[in-house]
Amino acid sequence: MEQIQKILKDWKLWNGLCVKEPSLKQVTPLVDGLTNSNWLLEVKSETDQDSRHYVIRINAINNLALKLNRQTEWDMHQSISHYNICPAYSYRDPSDTYWIRPFLKNHTLDTAVIHNKNVINSDFLKIIASHFKIIHNIPTSNNWPKINFPELINHYWQQITERQIKTENTLTVKLAYIQKKLEQQLQDTKYTPCLCHMDPNPSNWILNNKELHLIDWEYAALGNKAWDLAVFCDTCSLSQEQTEWLLDHYKDIDKQDFNLASKQMKYLSILWYYVQGHLADDTLLEKLSTIQKT
Repeated sequence: MEQIQKILKDWKLWNGLCVKEPSLKQVTPLVDGLTNSNWLLEVKSETDQDSRHYVIRINAINNLALKLNRQTEWDMHQSISHYNICPAYSYRDPSDTYWIRPFLKNHTLDTAVIHNKNVINSDFLKIIASHFKIIHNIPTSNNWPKINFPELINHYWQQITERQIKTENTLTVKLAYIQKKLEQQLQDTKYTPCLCHMDPNPSNWILNNKELHLIDWEYAALGNKAWDLAVFCDTCSLSQEQTEWLLDHYKDIDKQDFNLASKQMKYLSILWYYVQGHLADDTLLEKLSTIQKT
């Protein structure tokens, strides 16, 4: 609460979003993502007869551990917003402590599914596929980062190894064995790099009236288009039939390439969760063993 109170005092810097300093009564916490925290800000007019809503996103401080580049994220996001995929940010704090964007009303995909389990049907997946097509065909910049899968995996493993050494954990040898096996099993494949969101989980899809938006582009980079579809299918818990619908609508991804991409993203996700402190040591070993055996 102290941090958001301090942020509200910056209101004069927000490119005219507010006509007076907002109070704490005008902000409410939103469900936090696993990386950042978010607040809903209600900006009232001078007459208080109408109001606008914005999201204040307070950025995580462990950028280096997660290999996040805020400048690159900003540049990519603002470019992508021109395609009506996501709303442009309205303000960027010079220290990158927080950013502000318009609030998109209505449901995220995960809450929409709670209200209607049949929302993810073939017609809806056709729309999802078309959105991915747009994203994957957006003209790219040489300044945008490119995913180096082995390098990213090694980045996370270095942090895991350091943690194991500090705790003198008995699982170190077992983890090293699984790491070697997975490196052999999940070697990176050849692909034509394109813009990828890299985290299109259901909480990042916003159903805004009849429009569909994809938010939170902090992990976006040039990568394998099959990775985006693999993450979407996994995090939405799609059935085999639903997965086939999505791949049929998308058309350009080989089933074998998709299966490998799916294992790669599950592997990456497990390491990310552990580095973020969301997995215990024994759970890390169990989940990695499951991938290694499939």
